[in-house]
Amino acid sequence: MQFAPPEGVRPGLVGTIIDEQANTIDVSATVIDLAARGYLTIEAVVADGAPRGPDWKLTRMVPTEPPETLLPYEQTLLAGIFAESNPVLLSSLKNKFHTTLTTVESQMYAEVTARGWFRKSPNQVRRGWTRLAMFAAFAGFGAFVWLGGMGQEIESAGGPSLAISPGVVLGVGLFVAAGIIYLLGQRMASRTAVGSAVLAQSMGFKEYLVSEEARQIRLEEAQDIFSHYLPYAIVFGVADRWAGTFSQVAESANLAGRPIGIPAWYIFSGSGGYGDYSGIAHGMDSFSTSASGTFTSTPAASGSSGFSGGGFSGGGGGGGGGSSW
Repeated sequence: MQFAPPEGVRPGLVGTIIDEQANTIDVSATVIDLAARGYLTIEAVVADGAPRGPDWKLTRMVPTEPPETLLPYEQTLLAGIFAESNPVLLSSLKNKFHTTLTTVESQMYAEVTARGWFRKSPNQVRRGWTRLAMFAAFAGFGAFVWLGGMGQEIESAGGPSLAISPGVVLGVGLFVAAGIIYLLGQRMASRTAVGSAVLAQSMGFKEYLVSEEARQIRLEEAQDIFSHYLPYAIVFGVADRWAGTFSQVAESANLAGRPIGIPAWYIFSGSGGYGDYSGIAHGMDSFSTSASGTFTSTPAASGSSGFSGGGFSGGGGGGGGGSSW
């Protein structure tokens, strides 16, 4: 069990090393991480009775603390979100953000490779094996076309009668090989010893977030810890459990006369139950789901994206809001 995330490892990079893929969950978690670090606010814009849930208004901010040096993919992400306006509605990025998303994901792969966590970019490894699989499939098709009648030719030349043409056998074999190469190739990215250590530390931190020990957070440390750990909980898929645990910490703080407020980067007004800690997790689930669809959307003429939308497990209801963080 690890009581803190790996030092210097951002949530999006944790998500990338866990499943060897940079995807929209990792990008959404990065947006929330940047908000928690003071670079933007996330506001739920809810119309009473709206059937599709809230839209989200993102406002770029100047951190109160001296700004950190952002990683390249973080710089690209912020620049892409606020390329046209500040603030910006998440829905307004539809059909516009997909090229930025591709760049961000490429830079995330470059970052984990530059840190020595992988011998080669996982995305490049998968592409290489996919090309090999496509080559095998085309070769199989060629075998069908050019060698499919080989059995009849052998028989016409006085050879033995064959129930199945050798060309058909070869073609089927190559098609099967192509499928195997493709499936196995998706798992061929190779972590280094350093990458394996980071993965182990990350999974140890996940264990902490869902453990009883997480309820023992010291009150003097609790003020910032919910926001700091939430993006990691997102990529682990345990945001609801982390929010539930922290709700108990906040309750204990209130009883001790040291109340903990709702983080300032998160703004909610109106009904809908996004106003307490479990509500924030539920709200960020909604944000992640919306962001997945928005970030990957392309104009109709360009076709659809290969990524599917989806969030992480969120918590329950609540109301109101505040701003002490």
